[in-house]
Amino acid sequence: MQRLEAICFDLDDTLIDASGAWLAGLAEALTEAIERYPVLATFEDLAAIQQQMVYEQFIAAGGEWDPQHVRTSMRRLLREHAEADDALADRAFEAYTDAWPRHLALFPDTLEALDAARRHARLALITNGTSAEQRLKLETLGLLDHFDVVAISEEVGAIKPHGAIFEHTLTGLGVRASEALHIGDNQHADVHGARTAGLTAVWLNRHATAGHEAVNPHHEVTDLHGLVRLLRG
Repeated sequence: MQRLEAICFDLDDTLIDASGAWLAGLAEALTEAIERYPVLATFEDLAAIQQQMVYEQFIAAGGEWDPQHVRTSMRRLLREHAEADDALADRAFEAYTDAWPRHLALFPDTLEALDAARRHARLALITNGTSAEQRLKLETLGLLDHFDVVAISEEVGAIKPHGAIFEHTLTGLGVRASEALHIGDNQHADVHGARTAGLTAVWLNRHATAGHEAVNPHHEVTDLHGLVRLLRG
């Protein structure tokens, strides 16, 4: 690999187990609903059903995150699988908002990878989401000081995979796209976005899922230890 001047990281499900925190938060938040409507207890994984509804809401919004997607999906869950109860859904949403940050955790390979990357280049974070939620994650887990540039879509005014958020980051770092690498778990937002913007794209495929033929990363790793080996190679 050519010499790198900058290494950019995605946040959710790359450095932090965001999906785990969301699922745990949803499971807590749905406790009252299950007590009120026992039929909900018959579902094998109600939180996963709820999360899928949130994802569908997210896609319908063009890939832009809004915490209100969770409220909307809570109402849909009760309407479709129990009965319409917006007041209960709204209480569940508030419970979720309080619960998920308590479950935030770094992946075991995160800090080692950040430290190794720092020895090679300047570091940036490029993440889609609201400023409040993403900065809460960074502050809770002590990640802010690891990065020279933090690009959050709401603050930048552009979301991955759009080139503007990558260009904003590169300008802040003072490097060219050809001198930078970006790693993330999302093939569309991270891999396609980085490649289109001219960066070296690394797909973090933690679950060894099949890739989309139309999206070709320059490199694929199954954990952040793989990135460390890539940088050493």
